[in-house]
Amino acid sequence: MAREIVALSPDKLEIREFEDPVPADDEVLVRSAYGAAKHGTEMAAVKGYGRRGRFDPDLQLFVREEQQESDDGPRAIRVGNMIVGRVEGVGSGVEKLAVGDTVAVHASFRDLVTPRESRCWKLESGLSWKSAVCIDPADFAMGAVRDGQVRIGDAVAVFGLGAIGLFVVQMAKLSGACPIIGLDPLANRREAAIACGADSVIDPTQRDAGLEIKLATGNRGADVVIDYSGNMHAMQAALRGVAFGGTVVSGAFPSPFGAGFDIGAEAHQNRPNI
Repeated sequence: MAREIVALSPDKLEIREFEDPVPADDEVLVRSAYGAAKHGTEMAAVKGYGRRGRFDPDLQLFVREEQQESDDGPRAIRVGNMIVGRVEGVGSGVEKLAVGDTVAVHASFRDLVTPRESRCWKLESGLSWKSAVCIDPADFAMGAVRDGQVRIGDAVAVFGLGAIGLFVVQMAKLSGACPIIGLDPLANRREAAIACGADSVIDPTQRDAGLEIKLATGNRGADVVIDYSGNMHAMQAALRGVAFGGTVVSGAFPSPFGAGFDIGAEAHQNRPNI
């Protein structure tokens, strides 16, 4: 029997057993060796604030639905985001992967998973598992930099210096941004941002972050502000610190913002793209 980790509540995890899966024609059987979670997104799922109803792909909006009560107790939510493991079996239609290959794949924390071959990344010699499980945060960081259309000479501010935010700092640097300003309440994260190429860092809980961004850019503001904190106050500061006609990229997965979020002040005057 294989095992998996599930969350029954924000403070209760459980190891459950399940039948060993068998790969379909286009799938491979992977035994996981290493894994990584995705803190923000998974916390939203476990705590429930990420639920907005059912997303309708035709309407491109969330449709509210009544919550179905279960007689089976609390709903178990799988946790974990990426794994690295060894291929132990292949379906008849698999062409590029073979038993013994080491692959990275999006999957929860389970002993055995059966992803489609097309959803696996074969690890080349010399690539560590630690780098491989960062494919997902790197992907989201690149998406934010592309959405912000970061260009050579742009001033960029990054709120939330977790894994994705630190990737954003590095990719903005590679895109030619200058200056790059990192913002996070945690000192170790701010230090990591400097090591990753940020030109300056700010503790947004100790200073007026929007004002400090303006002062650090000669009163102009950041051409692009990228938020991966998911914090309402960070988004408010982003709207205060962005340049006229600049871009604010909301990359995080926040809970609904409560009372006090103001889009009638700087957001109205400076007309940013969001």
